[in-house]
Amino acid sequence: MTIKLHAGIVDVTLHYTLTPTAESTRVTRVVTLGVPWSLKLLQPLLVRAFRVESGSTLLGLKAYAEKLPWPITEGGGLAPRRCVLPSSPSDGSGA
Repeated sequence: MTIKLHAGIVDVTLHYTLTPTAESTRVTRVVTLGVPWSLKLLQPLLVRAFRVESGSTLLGLKAYAEKLPWPITEGGGLAPRRCVLPSSPSDGSGA
Protein backbone atom coordinates (compact mmCIF):
# COMPACT_ATOMS: atom_id res chain seq x y z
CA MET A 1 0.00 0.00 0.00
CA THR A 2 1.24 3.52 -0.66
CA ILE A 3 0.19 6.83 0.77
CA LYS A 4 0.72 9.89 -1.42
CA LEU A 5 1.59 13.09 0.40
CA HIS A 6 2.60 16.38 -1.16
CA ALA A 7 6.28 15.85 -0.30
CA GLY A 8 6.52 12.19 -1.32
CA ILE A 9 5.09 8.69 -1.18
CA VAL A 10 5.16 6.53 1.95
CA ASP A 11 5.34 2.78 1.30
CA VAL A 12 3.34 0.80 3.86
CA THR A 13 3.55 -2.96 4.33
CA LEU A 14 1.14 -4.70 6.71
CA HIS A 15 1.81 -8.24 7.89
CA TYR A 16 -0.63 -10.16 10.09
CA THR A 17 0.31 -13.36 11.89
CA LEU A 18 -2.37 -15.56 13.46
CA THR A 19 -1.01 -18.08 15.95
CA PRO A 20 -3.46 -20.59 17.44
CA THR A 21 -3.07 -21.59 21.08
CA ALA A 22 -5.08 -24.04 23.18
CA GLU A 23 -7.87 -21.57 24.01
CA SER A 24 -7.23 -18.52 21.88
CA THR A 25 -5.57 -17.09 18.79
CA ARG A 26 -2.72 -14.60 19.06
CA VAL A 27 -2.87 -11.86 16.43
CA THR A 28 0.28 -9.90 15.61
CA ARG A 29 0.35 -6.97 13.20
CA VAL A 30 3.66 -5.64 11.91
CA VAL A 31 3.67 -2.37 9.98
CA THR A 32 6.73 -1.42 7.93
CA LEU A 33 6.97 2.17 6.71
CA GLY A 34 9.18 3.29 3.84
CA VAL A 35 9.57 7.03 4.39
CA PRO A 36 11.34 9.06 1.66
CA TRP A 37 14.03 11.55 2.68
CA SER A 38 11.67 14.46 1.94
CA LEU A 39 9.38 13.26 4.77
CA LYS A 40 12.04 12.14 7.31
CA LEU A 41 11.22 15.05 9.62
CA LEU A 42 7.63 13.80 9.78
CA GLN A 43 8.59 10.17 10.43
CA PRO A 44 7.92 10.31 14.23
CA LEU A 45 4.41 11.65 13.53
CA LEU A 46 3.77 8.97 10.90
CA VAL A 47 4.98 6.20 13.21
CA ARG A 48 2.77 7.46 16.05
CA ALA A 49 -0.26 7.68 13.76
CA PHE A 50 0.29 4.10 12.57
CA ARG A 51 0.74 2.85 16.16
CA VAL A 52 -2.58 4.42 17.16
CA GLU A 53 -4.27 3.03 14.04
CA SER A 54 -2.78 -0.43 14.63
CA GLY A 55 -4.10 -0.49 18.17
CA SER A 56 -7.63 0.44 17.17
CA THR A 57 -7.57 -1.96 14.21
CA LEU A 58 -6.47 -4.87 16.40
CA LEU A 59 -9.09 -4.05 19.04
CA GLY A 60 -11.78 -3.92 16.35
CA LEU A 61 -10.59 -7.23 14.90
CA LYS A 62 -10.58 -8.76 18.39
CA ALA A 63 -14.14 -7.60 19.10
CA TYR A 64 -15.33 -8.96 15.76
CA ALA A 65 -13.49 -12.29 16.05
CA GLU A 66 -14.75 -12.97 19.56
CA LYS A 67 -18.34 -12.77 18.29
CA LEU A 68 -17.71 -15.45 15.67
CA PRO A 69 -18.66 -19.01 16.54
CA TRP A 70 -15.35 -20.84 16.18
CA PRO A 71 -14.21 -23.65 16.15
CA ILE A 72 -16.76 -26.37 15.45
CA THR A 73 -16.87 -28.70 18.45
CA GLU A 74 -17.99 -32.31 18.83
CA GLY A 75 -21.58 -32.79 17.78
CA GLY A 76 -21.42 -29.89 15.31
CA GLY A 77 -21.83 -27.20 17.97
CA LEU A 78 -19.85 -23.99 17.77
CA ALA A 79 -17.72 -22.64 20.60
CA PRO A 80 -16.61 -19.02 20.97
CA ARG A 81 -12.87 -18.34 20.68
CA ARG A 82 -11.05 -15.53 22.40
CA CYS A 83 -8.26 -13.47 20.86
CA VAL A 84 -5.08 -12.40 22.61
CA LEU A 85 -3.32 -9.26 21.40
CA PRO A 86 0.30 -8.33 22.09
CA SER A 87 0.78 -5.88 24.95
CA SER A 88 1.61 -3.11 22.47
CA PRO A 89 1.22 -3.01 18.68
CA SER A 90 4.54 -3.33 16.92
CA ASP A 91 5.75 -1.73 13.77
CA GLY A 92 8.74 -2.42 11.63
CA SER A 93 9.93 1.18 11.60
CA GLY A 94 12.25 0.69 14.55
CA ALA A 95 10.63 3.48 16.53
